[in-house]
Order: sequence, then C-alpha cells, then structure tokens
Amino acid sequence: MPIQYIDVFDAIRVIRKAGGVPVLAHPGQFNNFEAVTGWVAAGLDPKELK
Repeated sequence: MPIQYIDVFDAIRVIRKAGGVPVLAHPGQFNNFEAVTGWVAAGLDPKELK
C-alpha cells in the first residue's frame, strides 16, 4: 500500500487551530528545503528550525 500523507498546509492549519506548534521533523529527508519558506508563511514555527 502506498503511503498517503496529509497536505502540509492542512496539517499546519489543523495543528495551529488545536493550539499546537507545528514543527519540521527531519528537515532535508525529502530534500524539500525550498518549501520551508512557504510553510513558515503558512504557520510553521520558524523558531523550531534549528
């Protein structure tokens, strides 16, 4: 069975709505650094991008 992931923007929105802090685990695992700016604009916590 192929893995299906929730849309990252939906995930960020739902986490924020629930009072959580969305963070990026394992940055670079999918070589997606160029997407981080858009995720931060959508609500990803930039303080956690260390």
